[in-house]
Amino acid sequence: MLNPRQLSLFQSIALTGSISAAARQLGISQPAASNMLGRLEEAVGLVLFKRLQGQLEITPEGSALLVEATHALDVLKNLETRVEQIVRLEHGTLTVGALGWVSMGILPFVVADFMRAHPGIKVSLQTHASTKVVDAVIAGHFDIGVVETPSPTPSLRISPFHVDLVAVLPEESDLMDEDTLTPQQLSGVPLVTLDRGHATTQRLVQTFNLVGAECNIVAESHLFSPALIMCQEGVGIAIVAEHTAKQHHVESHRIKKLSPPIPFPVSVITAKYRPRSRVSHAFEDLLMRHIDALSQ
Repeated sequence: MLNPRQLSLFQSIALTGSISAAARQLGISQPAASNMLGRLEEAVGLVLFKRLQGQLEITPEGSALLVEATHALDVLKNLETRVEQIVRLEHGTLTVGALGWVSMGILPFVVADFMRAHPGIKVSLQTHASTKVVDAVIAGHFDIGVVETPSPTPSLRISPFHVDLVAVLPEESDLMDEDTLTPQQLSGVPLVTLDRGHATTQRLVQTFNLVGAECNIVAESHLFSPALIMCQEGVGIAIVAEHTAKQHHVESHRIKKLSPPIPFPVSVITAKYRPRSRVSHAFEDLLMRHIDALSQ
């Protein structure tokens, strides 16, 4: 069985024409180099060098083997470099799937920071409904997903994090001096929300109904970003995720907490029965740091 040490010695002897010079390059004794060359010739069944006028001259068979040995050593060197890059998170790929408002809100900033820290990593950000992201993560098509928190399943690792909905006021509003807003204060006020069929919108309506307040939804959107634009245009108060409002640089005095809180359950998911890459772990750590910073 050939080994890289033998091939390196063989290459060095071919270049220097001397066993002693090759031994010095490899940091071994001349007898050890001679023994290693003998074992290599025995292993391949060929005479690789002949001594002519005190110099070692490579044989035709040795020349043919040198081409292959040089290629093999180059491949091994490239492999070692690639391993070092993987260890240092300088090489690899990552596919992230996310629901719309996360994909269009916080994740592009996380991806940008991640790629600045690890420029050799190629990232693909895919936007889909949460159910499709869950299926793709389980199937191994996505390395990591950020979705509305799914029901517990043996196939997934689920790491929930906390997101609350907030009210974003238009530029002109009588509620600007309030710190928090209740259903009673928002009763009858034009609201822009997610689709009525969405769980968080249904929870919002139920909260209003419990105290006899009117939940006056005048416009709906599948994503939070259009809701913020409609709010900016004076359509109504936008009910959106707090993280989205901050990522869109909405002025802090226009962002009001809701009382009682309306949570939007979100989780990072990975496939439980698939080994996770170091890249995936590093990306999730950075994502959670971004989320913590926005929560503050």
